[in-house]
Amino acid sequence: AGLSALAELDKAGVNAICLEARDRIGGRIFTVHDPACPLPIDLGAEFIHGRPPETWNIVESARLAAYDCTESAARIEDGLIVDRAEAWLPVDEIMSEMEKAAQAGPDRSFRDFLAGTTYADEAKTLATSYVEGFNAAHDDRIGIASLAQDSRAADEIDGDRSFRLISGYDAVPKYLLSRLNSPDASLRLNSVVERLVRRRGGVLVTFRSAVTGIRDTVEAGAAVITVPL
Repeated sequence: AGLSALAELDKAGVNAICLEARDRIGGRIFTVHDPACPLPIDLGAEFIHGRPPETWNIVESARLAAYDCTESAARIEDGLIVDRAEAWLPVDEIMSEMEKAAQAGPDRSFRDFLAGTTYADEAKTLATSYVEGFNAAHDDRIGIASLAQDSRAADEIDGDRSFRLISGYDAVPKYLLSRLNSPDASLRLNSVVERLVRRRGGVLVTFRSAVTGIRDTVEAGAAVITVPL
């Protein structure tokens, strides 16, 4: 997220720097290139969800090879693979009913919504694991309104399709970095931001080196705080 913002500012001619706490770029994107494996191993972001233009513009500009992933899921119980594909069918019904409930009534947690339905416990368990796993949120904290909104947004980008990058997902941040005019000057790794103070006409940012522990400051006209979604 920070690297994307930096790339846009750099393209606009703005003198900006990106403070990255990690010792690498990519954030949630973490690709391992193991010579013993014929394909890269994505431990973080592993597939492109649908056809969002923000991502596909980069894929096309960088001429990255992407392939369509067929849906194939395995369910494991007590260390054994369970062939119960039909058990997932009610999950689609639950999600459809959830979207209708979100449109018709007030917002409530996904757990509260499930408690008011008559589906089997197994279907409820699978639906909960799907919601919590895909959205990275506890079922008692994520609301059905946001889930319904996410579903509508997914429909607009062919969200029922998934794609993988042959060269690994880290090809995306690497391309963004390669497009910077002065990457060595505009990107600082191992820089942990500790404090941001507003001042007249700008901000003062204090950050610490994750390697040496030495603190430093930078003054700027504005600060952009990015959060990955």
